[in-house]
Amino acid sequence: MSPAPQEDFIQSLGTLNAVDMMVARLVLDVIGIVMALGIKRIEARLLPWRPEYQRR
Repeated sequence: MSPAPQEDFIQSLGTLNAVDMMVARLVLDVIGIVMALGIKRIEARLLPWRPEYQRR
């Protein structure tokens, strides 16, 4: 009898190899960099509208 699907998932998490972990980390790093750059662009676009950043 085969184990339940949840048990298969837990067992597969315990047997991850180094390549899978490095690929996952690389993907998360790229997502983080893209998000940080996107937030900086949004911030740079919105800050001039705030009164304390406007030149008088």
